[in-house]
Formats: sequence, structure tokens, C-alpha cells
Amino acid sequence: MKAKLFRTGCACLTLSILTACGGGGGSTSTGSIAPTTATPTNSPTASVVGVVRDMNGTPVAGVRVSSQGNLTETDSNGRYQIAVAANNNTRLITFSKAAYAQQFATHDQTLSTGATGYANATLLPVTATINFDPKIANNLTVSGSTASVQLGAGALAREGGGAAAGQARVEITLIDPSADASRMPGNYTASVSGELQQIESFGAMQVNFSDTEGRKLNLVAGQTATLRIPAVARSGVVFPATIPLFYFNESSGRWVEEGSARLKGSAPNQYYEGNVAHFSTWNSDIAYETTYVSGCVQDAQGKPLVTTAIQGNGIDYTGSSLTFSDTAGKFKLALKKSANSNISIFNEAPRKFELATTVKTGNTELQLPTCIVLGSITPTVSNTPNPSTTPTPTPTTTATTVASYAGTYSGSYNGAESGTWTINIANNGAITGSGFSNTYTLSFTITGNVAAGGAVSINAAGNAGASIFTGNINSSSGAISGAWRYTTSTVNQGNFTGQRN
Repeated sequence: MKAKLFRTGCACLTLSILTACGGGGGSTSTGSIAPTTATPTNSPTASVVGVVRDMNGTPVAGVRVSSQGNLTETDSNGRYQIAVAANNNTRLITFSKAAYAQQFATHDQTLSTGATGYANATLLPVTATINFDPKIANNLTVSGSTASVQLGAGALAREGGGAAAGQARVEITLIDPSADASRMPGNYTASVSGELQQIESFGAMQVNFSDTEGRKLNLVAGQTATLRIPAVARSGVVFPATIPLFYFNESSGRWVEEGSARLKGSAPNQYYEGNVAHFSTWNSDIAYETTYVSGCVQDAQGKPLVTTAIQGNGIDYTGSSLTFSDTAGKFKLALKKSANSNISIFNEAPRKFELATTVKTGNTELQLPTCIVLGSITPTVSNTPNPSTTPTPTPTTTATTVASYAGTYSGSYNGAESGTWTINIANNGAITGSGFSNTYTLSFTITGNVAAGGAVSINAAGNAGASIFTGNINSSSGAISGAWRYTTSTVNQGNFTGQRN
């Protein structure tokens, strides 16, 4: 059987969360944003606004948004606004709509009275819905995946007490954060031994049960179930033989360690298997050691960007972190030690993060040599063995000639398969990104490079197949086009096109 183009072993669903804050700590105009249906009373209030999109980037209307007892819905443009308590630095925002997995944004920022914060979300469809008899033992599997939930006879009951009524229903959502780190609930922070730590994911899975009356079900006290979570990671990362399991606490908005799982199966169909005592979103994770990158952010006129969000995303690890600039535009961002990461800053107008620079950390704090300017990409920066030496941009022989292609591009491909893709091109020509196969409802990761003349070479890979994209970029128009083929084939399977955003 011919390998699928970008099969990853898990068709994902959940929302991607991008949280950030408004500039200057003041109110931000929200235009036609849907009104909040309830507001806190007798206490100072702030607002959180954002845009909810589907996996193709299309705004999603009618999404229920809730936080701190307040409710609203997204409008026809996928936008929402919701009132939250001011002077509270942590809040949980929940996004819900039928046929989509519920998602949570953990918004960690102190908002003063009248200030505005941001939390965007991307909704993805539920991977599998299965009806079954809960009175007997069941092995609930996801077609085309190693994922499963193994239940004993009579293992489920209503969360409020009482037996399940009639048939049971399960919605299983597989999460592949290696394709897009922002698909995970929360913000990659876990409560470990009473302290918050950053975590790196190797795959996650959301499981929700209900009975014929729509009542939520969970495991009976004393019962356990066996989960198989497809193992996913960035290219070249070795899977740990055993790994801690974390569940997402829907009250605190944090991941909580509970139990462990073992790596089983054989490549490319490996999975983590472990026992759980309740259902939530379960994540196979490792808490990692962090170091810090310090710097400053400013606009094109050199003015400091105040209380602006700065986000770090792993390149050779699957994790994300977030911080905010101070009144002088300075920031200090936690990243994984001895790893490669992208740093992005929040562009308030379209409410999205823009790639700003790529850094390689060591074991000591890294100071960026210049301020990051919104809307421009700075060269790759590496840590140095001597912490007393000011880091300098990593020298490259092509930086001056390929920098004109730097930016974020998005587009589509067709032929034997069809789908969408998004890439970032750094000043040194390095390409990273992700895509989605509409044909097989699966995600894939992208790496590659662009040469001085605009020739593009892209490797796109999932756990069960890989492909090569070759083409060219027009530096003036920002248009990109070419052909793609399976790595196992010598002939092209289709074409791709795209445009610099």
C-alpha cells in the first residue's frame, strides 16, 4: 500500500490557543465583536477578546465562550469579547461547539480595570465518536490510529452519581502538538511538586463520555482504564521509554502529573500506554529545565511595546511559553535549555503572533543583542559557552542574500492529495512549519531551506510517510509555487502554491 502523504498516526482536534495582552494596559477597540452576555458585578472588570478559527483559518461563528461565570458567543467573524475580573493574573477561558472538542485557554496576565487581554483559538473536529454498551468490557479504538481506550464492564457512572442510562457515547480527540504546539489546552505549564514548570509533550488525547440522556460519565471510584496515546515528536527527537502522564485540570487551568506510561509498538506506529483513574485530556509529557532569553521589543519608530506578549515555541522540542514586556518594553522568556526555539511577538491588529527571531539556548541566560522590532525578522541568535560574552548573531554565508525571502507563507497543495500548509522562513533561509492533509484528515511537520536564488526545498513528514516539495519564491511578489512527490516516487504527485502573508 502506498504511504499516505503526511500521515501522523493521529487525526487531531482541539483548539490552538494564542494568548496575549493589549498595548499600554488600556482598553482596545473591538469593532463588531460579539457582546458579553454577562459581566461581573460589584468588582472591577477587564476584558478578554479574541478570534476563533477552524483548522483552515476560517472564522467560526456561534462558539460558546465562558470564563468566571460569564458567557458569550463568537460573531460571524469568529470574534468575541468577555468580561473578566480585573487584578487577577490567571483565568481560564473555555471554548465549546458541537462536533468540536472543548478547549481551554489558561490566560496568565494581570489585567487592570478596563484593560484588554487576548486569547485566540483554533477549533478542530472530533477525531472519533463511538456508541457502545457500558455494561460490558470495551476496547474503543480510533480507525487508522494506535489510539484506544480499554474499559472494564460497568466501569462508568454519572459524574453526579448514579448509573449510566442505556448506551454510552465517547468522543475521542487525538492531539498532535508536534505539528502545531498551540493545539494543546492551557499553556504548557504544569503543577509539579507544588511549583509551576514548563512541559514538553509527546502526544495527548481528550476523552469525553456521556449517556443517552446526555449526562457526563466518568470512571467509577476504584476503577481504572487503559489509554493508548499515539507517540508524536519533532523530527529527530527520541521517544523516552517511559514517560509521566499529566491530565488537564479544568478548574486551575494547569497540567497535573498523575501516573506514567510506557512506549510500545514499533515505528511508525508507536504509542504510550498507561492506566488512568478518571477522564480528562491526558498528555504524555516531560517537565524540562529552562533557561531565559532576555530582550526588548519596539515598533518601527523605536517606541517600546508595553505589556506586549512574547511567545516561545520549540523547534526541536514540542513546547511553548509566554511572557509580557514591561513598561520599558523589556522581557524575560523561559525556554528549554540547550534547544532551538522560535520567538514571536503579538501583532495586535490581526491578533496573531509574528515570527521575530530564532534562538539556540545553552545552559546560561541569553541576552538578545538588539531589540526585536514588530513586523521584522531578526537573524538567528545563539548562546555562547562564555556567559560573560555578549551573544552575537550566528554567522551565515547566505543571510544577506536569502533574507529577502524571510516571512510567513501559507498556501495549499493538490493532486494525489490536497491540503493546506504554513511555513516560516528565517533570515538564514531555514524553513519550519506545518500542514494538514484534507484527504486523510492528518497533520504533518515541515522543514527545509531556501537558496539565494529563491529555490525552495521542503521536506514534509508524518509517522507513516513523507514527501518532498520543490519550487521557487518570487522575492518581489512573495508568491511561491512548485511540485511535490512522495519520497518513494520518482514522479510528481501534484502542485503547490502559496503567498507571503
